[in-house]
Amino acid sequence: MTQKNRKIIILSVVLIIFLFNSSSISILAKEQEYKTFDEIGGSFSEENINYSKDEPRSIAEFEPAQQLLLSWPKWWSKTDGYIQEPYFINITRAAQEYIKVNIIVNNNFFKNRVISKLKENQIPLNNITFSIITTNSIWIRDYGPFFIEKNNNLETVDFHRYPHHYPYLFHRIIDDFFPMFYGIKYCINNCFIGNFFLTIQGGNYMTDGRGIGFVGDRIFDTDNPYLSKNRVINRLKYFLGLKDVIVLQSEIMNKEEGSLSTGHIDMFAKLLDENTILVGSYKYKTDVNYGILEDNALLLESKGYNVIRIPMLRDPDNKDNTWTYVNSLIINNGYKKAVLVPQYNIPEDTEAISIYEQAMPDYNIIGIDSSTIIKSLGAIHCTSLTVPIYTS
Repeated sequence: MTQKNRKIIILSVVLIIFLFNSSSISILAKEQEYKTFDEIGGSFSEENINYSKDEPRSIAEFEPAQQLLLSWPKWWSKTDGYIQEPYFINITRAAQEYIKVNIIVNNNFFKNRVISKLKENQIPLNNITFSIITTNSIWIRDYGPFFIEKNNNLETVDFHRYPHHYPYLFHRIIDDFFPMFYGIKYCINNCFIGNFFLTIQGGNYMTDGRGIGFVGDRIFDTDNPYLSKNRVINRLKYFLGLKDVIVLQSEIMNKEEGSLSTGHIDMFAKLLDENTILVGSYKYKTDVNYGILEDNALLLESKGYNVIRIPMLRDPDNKDNTWTYVNSLIINNGYKKAVLVPQYNIPEDTEAISIYEQAMPDYNIIGIDSSTIIKSLGAIHCTSLTVPIYTS
């Protein structure tokens, strides 16, 4: 069999799986045909799930990690190309001092080009590795795997990333298969079947590592319009081993209403540890998202969390866009700790750094210029993903 034929077969299989994933599953959901899963998911609740060692445990971002995944920008992309490369160079420079950085590239030519760029910027390569896995975009947080601990092993869960009506569906089709390819390459068991039961992006999820998950409510009408809210929650619990799911209001996602947002939770809320949550705060009550974030903060406080507020700002050149300091990355390799915090070259940057320093005194707080990447509605957390350390 020639290499060309192998590629054709692989692409055909990917297309068949994808069509079933995006179209057939939506129809099945709409017609309520998940009979087998109903027997599993429909009966699960906080009271009757038995959390044994065989049950999955969703791993928190602040737990120890072994490497950081970055999907390097493609130079042919109008939004992810050369313009974003300095941002990725800065992240790599800062992160490689604390954790092994695994840069995802499409081919060896791409790899060699990135190596040249890093050398040009005097970044040492001893703590940097490369993985040749084809991707479409830089937003690895959204399409990357959900890491869980199960059966005394590190495993991953693979959900569908984009609903069938989403504009990114076709030009990011390969992204949706990254967890499977990553699992094969690194011999990590990947639960691919999650693709057929739930749509969620990684940026719209966080966990405390103790069985509590958090999502923005875009997961319902935007991502899973054919599923009831109970089914969405129960499937999250089933695949990620959650005891409870706290749903926060997503920010407005409609430009016509004055806010162009992803609606992802990582743009306005962040768990710093098991008990502390950072929540964004808009200065003006007239902002369309002001009340949403105030309600979210009150909800979290009512559940006993220590809520810390941090400024949320509007882009002066585009009032629909938000400059967020919440979209940071926690790096904890077990003995060295850092937090990479977005910066926008404005006076509020200093305040944001100070808030993190007071809330996380055991971490080195490092500012990363995110003034370019934020124009694409994401920042540091959106473009990075840590791989947890797990030893049974």
